[in-house]
Amino acid sequence: MEDWDLETLEKVVESKGKEYNQNKPTDIVCKHFLNAMEKKQYGWFWVCPNGNKECHYRHALPPEYILKSQMKALLEEEANKLAIEDEIKDQVLELAGDA
Repeated sequence: MEDWDLETLEKVVESKGKEYNQNKPTDIVCKHFLNAMEKKQYGWFWVCPNGNKECHYRHALPPEYILKSQMKALLEEEANKLAIEDEIKDQVLELAGDA
């Protein structure tokens, strides 16, 4: 892929889009696709084990979908946040020190 020019890249993107979006009768996301996304294995050359081009499930995440790996990071971030009361108290003390 490093040697591709813009035209080659656009052709590949267009062909992949047509390839995976034709004949998709369902809105159900492919479990193999989700698994590949979770394991960070999905890419241009990933092949769906459920029949590749013949897979009848979507190979796209729904809007605002959060992967389990992302959820873990979000929960850890939320746990490390100060309670709003403590944050306000800290800001009041900081402002009082500036006066």
